Amino acid sequence: MKVNVESDAAIAEELRRICFRIKVLRQERRIQQTELAQAVGISQTHLSNIENGKSAVTLENLLKIRYALECKMKDFFSETDEVNEKKAYSVQDVLNVLEIMNKKA
Repeated sequence: MKVNVESDAAIAEELRRICFRIKVLRQERRIQQTELAQAVGISQTHLSNIENGKSAVTLENLLKIRYALECKMKDFFSETDEVNEKKAYSVQDVLNVLEIMNKKA
């Protein structure tokens, strides 16, 4: 049986996305890097390097981060990044916002 493995570039990109998700999830919870690093038992510099894709995160540290952030493992593997996700608004949504803004003016 032949096992199909992604290219090194594809794996590196997936790791980068996971590390970015750590940062997004931490920021959504308004937790400072120093706080999360201390909870996980790593230096703030190491956490920064993980979040910026300069260091790989170990499974053990990912689990510690998960518990510290009170999230689920699947949250690290989300296909979309909420930060970059564009929301589609209907014409009616835009009209409603404009109406509210005009009432306040």
